[in-house]
Amino acid sequence: MRRLFAFSAFLFISLLSPAQTSRLLNTKDGLCSTSLRALTIDSDGNLWIGTQGGLNRYDGFSVSSYYHNPGKTSSLTNDVIQVLVEDDKRNLLIGTLNGICVYSLDDRIFHEVVFTGGEAPNVSSILVRHDGSVLASTLGHAGVYRIEKNENGDFMASPLKWSEEPHKDVSGIFEDSSGNVWIWTDNDGVFTLAPDGTSTRVKGISENNERARISSICEDSFGTIYIAGRNIGILTRNKGEIGFTQLLPEQLSRYMITRLKYHKGHIYICTQSDGILAYSLESGELEPYEVNPKESGQNPGRIYDMLFDQSDNLLLALDHKGVQIYYSENDFLTEIGLGENSETGSAGATTYLSVNGKGQTWVSTE
Repeated sequence: MRRLFAFSAFLFISLLSPAQTSRLLNTKDGLCSTSLRALTIDSDGNLWIGTQGGLNRYDGFSVSSYYHNPGKTSSLTNDVIQVLVEDDKRNLLIGTLNGICVYSLDDRIFHEVVFTGGEAPNVSSILVRHDGSVLASTLGHAGVYRIEKNENGDFMASPLKWSEEPHKDVSGIFEDSSGNVWIWTDNDGVFTLAPDGTSTRVKGISENNERARISSICEDSFGTIYIAGRNIGILTRNKGEIGFTQLLPEQLSRYMITRLKYHKGHIYICTQSDGILAYSLESGELEPYEVNPKESGQNPGRIYDMLFDQSDNLLLALDHKGVQIYYSENDFLTEIGLGENSETGSAGATTYLSVNGKGQTWVSTE
């Protein structure tokens, strides 16, 4: 069972106080399912919740539910929601197990995205580019699609030709500061798509290790690219260079890395079983974070997600341990009390975090 909590930003300055509150949302509150896949906060401050049984919107007072209706075109294309992203036109892009639909935040209508050349595929990620254009990656079919409106105002998904060879299974897409789109496939390496449309296979990754499966890509403020994957640790490439360098191989090779994020001079490294690490660009060293610095050696466990809030506090989603905040000003970690699971007596596995414009932090737990 997964739970959703909301708590306001004012708690961040009083977390050491015993008076802590939380808000739990579940099926009793109107959620379609407790099996959550995606969360996002729209530009109006509403929380959107993607589940395996439909889509929910929570406005702070009540929960609205949306489902697939086979006899209605203006409904979800599928009830299994996997991706939620808002574009710069106030459209909520909803990636599902069977295609994409667009929900207009202004007219509150669902619009199905029509995939040209075949049935709607399984959507793995959606990218809103710097110029406002939208790309989607899929597992199967063309691999990468361009989403746009036609002259009739209908949303269309047309295959994007980004390689001379067909690559049907694309796991993710990322755009760097130079406008290059990084495309990583399920089993055939990584490619870059330049702004002029030129596609290049990225060398120095999969050809040296056929089992290297990419899990995450990020970029720091200097334009250096960081690539994490199975059996390769983290590879880095400086802006303007071609070759890759393995980052601290003796230290990072043993970790199963799930996600990379850059923030203010550090690359934060989420792992499956060893918590979170921070690589300092200034010192070139790793800085491990513990659940409680007073208990040296305590393993924080698997990190599902992480983010920084508006006050620059670091929030961590920990497997079976709840949520932690790193206070940048006070330089310590503390655990947020989210309530206990009546069956296990623990807070459960926190799987997703998001902060909205109203200063509320939303926490999804299992």
